[in-house]
Amino acid sequence: MKILTQKFGEIEVEEEKILIFVSEILGFPDSKRYVLLSTGKPLPFMWLQSVDEPRVVFLVSPPGVFFPDYQPEIPSFYLELLKIENPAELDLLVILAPGKGGGFTANLLGPILVNVPRRLALQAVLDPEKYAPDEPLPLKEKEKVPTAGDCLLYKHLISPETCR
Repeated sequence: MKILTQKFGEIEVEEEKILIFVSEILGFPDSKRYVLLSTGKPLPFMWLQSVDEPRVVFLVSPPGVFFPDYQPEIPSFYLELLKIENPAELDLLVILAPGKGGGFTANLLGPILVNVPRRLALQAVLDPEKYAPDEPLPLKEKEKVPTAGDCLLYKHLISPETCR
């Protein structure tokens, strides 16, 4: 299936890899179908591209890469919406955004929950007393701070099939 995207132009995606959001990402009610696009490198970053809206794309990452202790308690109604029968079916992603002082932040308050086998997803809203929507990504000493420009400048990191 071919989809049109603002960031990558027209790309081919396999229909069986499309995630169906049973509840929209906050602020994006017209986007119900998304696909994960790899950067093509062994990096923790991926693009979550809307199939329905060419301009809607999010930079995402598995939260454990940056926050190994992030083990949020997921309310049962989210698990029911996603038809989770076994905890091993559930995977989490966090949306990343440019931080105010450089670098990136992760939305730990609103993780993306994915039922991997069924390809169902949603954005949860967790306890704001425990999690922030703009948690700075922790960096190891001497590690380069990624900037918003890095995502655009290093376009070659996106796999050739998804970046033109």
